[in-house]
Amino acid sequence: MREATRERFDVAVVGGRVAGSSAAAHLARAGLSVLLLERADSPGEILSTHTMQDLDCLDRLGVLERVLATGPPPMPRSTLWMDDCDLSVGHPEQPWLSVRRATLDGLLLETARRAGAEVRLGCKVTGLLRDGRDERVHGLRYTGPDGREVTVSSRLVVGADGRSSTVAKLTGARKYHQSWNERGAVWRYFEGLPAPPEFFFCRRGDDLLLAAPCDRGRVLLAVQPAVEDASRYRADGEIERTFRRAARPWGRDGHEWSDLLAHAEPDGAARMVLRYACFFRESAGPGWVLLGDAGHVKDVVTGQGICDAMRHAERLTARVMPAWRSDRALDAATRTWWHARDRDAAPMYWLSQDMGRAGVSPALFGSFFQRIAASERRKLRLQEVLGRRYPVRRFIAPYRFAAAIAARLRSGAAPAGATLREAGALVRTEALRRWAAVRPHYEQGGARPAQRDGPRAGQRGSPRVRQREGRRGDTEPGREERARPGERRPARTGGDGGGSRAAVPAAGKTTAQKGGGDGDDRGADPYRAARTGGVRAHRAAGPASPVAEGSDE
Repeated sequence: MREATRERFDVAVVGGRVAGSSAAAHLARAGLSVLLLERADSPGEILSTHTMQDLDCLDRLGVLERVLATGPPPMPRSTLWMDDCDLSVGHPEQPWLSVRRATLDGLLLETARRAGAEVRLGCKVTGLLRDGRDERVHGLRYTGPDGREVTVSSRLVVGADGRSSTVAKLTGARKYHQSWNERGAVWRYFEGLPAPPEFFFCRRGDDLLLAAPCDRGRVLLAVQPAVEDASRYRADGEIERTFRRAARPWGRDGHEWSDLLAHAEPDGAARMVLRYACFFRESAGPGWVLLGDAGHVKDVVTGQGICDAMRHAERLTARVMPAWRSDRALDAATRTWWHARDRDAAPMYWLSQDMGRAGVSPALFGSFFQRIAASERRKLRLQEVLGRRYPVRRFIAPYRFAAAIAARLRSGAAPAGATLREAGALVRTEALRRWAAVRPHYEQGGARPAQRDGPRAGQRGSPRVRQREGRRGDTEPGREERARPGERRPARTGGDGGGSRAAVPAAGKTTAQKGGGDGDDRGADPYRAARTGGVRAHRAAGPASPVAEGSDE
């Protein structure tokens, strides 16, 4: 190994995917010296639905023009089917995009470089530098592609290195709100498929399917069967057969899948993911912060990861820049950002968990979506929720389910007892999730010597849990030991209600402003990038959304 060298940067970002590249670009433009380290030699394909519902994030980052140049058609309409409920709706003022990750990540990495960040590929982080007095992180060590060890001093280390984050392991950041996916994912790209410029999502019985036209003329087809059934979908032609058998028509003109797939050719082999953990992690401490999948992973069914990562990177910059005057102020700012991140992400986390459950949708879910399908305004609201322009908590509201329960009882479609038991399960799940926000259920171990501040400062984690090793060393949630005498057992976060509705596990006000999401973290900050009011000429022409004003009823 060659002789070690020392360098100095204001910020060291570990991970050069969406979260890391976005953070590096924003921080560099704010005037900081930024080092961006990526372990891979070049961006490649990874697990991702690669759907983006908020193109303003790309616009503010300054990469939208180059993303559109790769050929993904803007999708100003979504075809959404929940069993027999047609939730399809146009949203021309907020079109979606689908861009494969190898394409998108390469463009974002180049954007960080153009913004002034020092980008280095093929670099493996081997350790963190700590202050011997207070254990504050003040840099890192890494090994470059030539085997040379480099020591980097920095005021802040940003771990954006994915769900198996090295920075998270080195800091001992614990997980909480853990759950496991109930559906796997098998996907494949196709050429020559005459797909309409619309996003497609269909849940029919136990089948869950999605499709989207992507960059460079490719179309993504994906199925999400129960985990135990996923392997058989890798067989040649199985994805196509499933779409022909189970998928509703695609597009405003009702394109049948037998016609769409008649001349389509697969581009490469089918890819598959089975079991993965969903979680939050402690995401800030003295001198460090976790961003993107390093700090939070949700079920992929709602496709929120990319926009979440870009939005949270932008808000992190807005928080840390005014606090750069001192280490104490900086650490307080990153903790505040972490708590705001949880308020923003938790409602969609629970919604994703519920939508990704295996099996047939619960009856009350069917009644709930029937009410949405009956109103164009409610369908538009659903699009606003998925685009993070309207809070999940306000849309998935108790009064909506109360109305669905009342309608089901009046119709006599099911015995009153069964309906009330299902309603009771929803209430219990809501209560468990709210309690979990107050008393997070942390995984066993992972303690670090520095002080820790959870989502509710000053509160401790859970009793000891029995370790059960899953993929990548994750602890399986929900398997607790019996509480010791006098010891309180925190509630599990998953609930027992089967397909329960999304609950908001964090207190605090929400906002319905554009781009706000739940628990919006915006403020009058000179370092925050100004909003541009959409994607300008790249948005399809159309009237403003009628949901922008007034009641959604």
